[in-house]
Amino acid sequence: MGIIWTPCVGPILASVLTLAATSQITLELVLITFSYALGTALPLFFIAYGGKRALATLPALKKNAAHIQKAFGVLILMTAFLIYFNIDRKFQTYILDVFPQYGAGLTALENNKKVDEALIKLRNSEPVIVPDLRAQKTPAPNRDFAGATRWLQSEPLTLDMLKGKVVLVDFWTYTCINCIRTFPYLTSWYEKYKSDGFVIIGVHTPEFEFEKNQQNVLAAMREYNITYPVVQDNDYHIWTSYSNRYWPAHYLIDKEGNIRYTHFGEGKYEETEHMIQKLLGESGVEVKKDVVAIKSNSPASRVTPETYLGYGRMERIASPEKIQNDIRTKYTIPSFIEQDFFAFGGLWRVTSEYAESSAGSTLDLMFQSQRVFLVMKPKDAQKPAAVRVMLNNKVVRTITVNADKLYTLLELSEITQGRVTIQFNDEPIYVFAFTFG
Repeated sequence: MGIIWTPCVGPILASVLTLAATSQITLELVLITFSYALGTALPLFFIAYGGKRALATLPALKKNAAHIQKAFGVLILMTAFLIYFNIDRKFQTYILDVFPQYGAGLTALENNKKVDEALIKLRNSEPVIVPDLRAQKTPAPNRDFAGATRWLQSEPLTLDMLKGKVVLVDFWTYTCINCIRTFPYLTSWYEKYKSDGFVIIGVHTPEFEFEKNQQNVLAAMREYNITYPVVQDNDYHIWTSYSNRYWPAHYLIDKEGNIRYTHFGEGKYEETEHMIQKLLGESGVEVKKDVVAIKSNSPASRVTPETYLGYGRMERIASPEKIQNDIRTKYTIPSFIEQDFFAFGGLWRVTSEYAESSAGSTLDLMFQSQRVFLVMKPKDAQKPAAVRVMLNNKVVRTITVNADKLYTLLELSEITQGRVTIQFNDEPIYVFAFTFG
């Protein structure tokens, strides 16, 4: 039991012990530790007690205890076999296809007003009224888009100016691969329904500092054929007024200025378009009920999670050396890197948001995905730099880093497990995050 239990419980136990070791002993801390211990002990107690009672009351179980142990041993071996060959993930994908609402209750636990208020308190000392944006009809906050840095492709707009129209407010940022995969749908909806009174307002809220640059945003809009109005929200004023936490996030607003539908992340494109049609119908517009037919390019099964390379959000690093914040340090790449972990090789300066390469440095990652992307930026905009990309020690391509954006490292025929190596041979480059698709 311990072999199965320890990998899951270990990180949580480490967090509790760290909290206890580094904090002043308070009643709150004692209660947290006690609650954790109680929650850990109770399932094991009931398993042990229930097993003992079952053996005592059912002689057949006691008589065949050795056979039952062997059967469970075979079951554990079979489970390990399924996990090793990723059959468990295919099964999970199948379950999500058959039962698309599976797990909705867990996400609903996170998406509630009390959680929103608690998160905002972490960022603000002053109390903030959080609108419940999941209601059927909720007046949209920040009707004037107050706090906007600047408007692109439009004069400043307000929801009062757009009264009578159906508005989709889309929170995005241009290096977000999840946002990029939604653009074909957004641009198609805009072209299809704009003459019927449908408006999209893209709220560009940057994840990285360089995404605040107006020219970078305009270049991304040209690349992805975004012709609808975009407002830059560099200081997160609009983001905070919506109590938003996601890229991408869609808020559909009806002709009266009420939020009628929300969706966070990718997917539910058909459902979203049907809602657009419904709200346009309420405005007196007759629209066809067909929907945009675009093949989804979202991954069908589990891929490596987004991996940040700055110490501010860094996880899963395999280099044995301790990260030296903001100091150029020599790191080494171990011979074995665990799945979804990365390692620096050579001289690197790791900052809170990015890691800066040096001539001859390398970056290795064990990944599972069909497509691998890396957000990069040349240190000197006047000095583009080339990087070499290798898959399992074989050179795949050379990329010239000449802009601040998301670069495609690998495009494979199917979801693959492998090791990608990036070699930095000349001018310094800032690397921010790996993303996958």
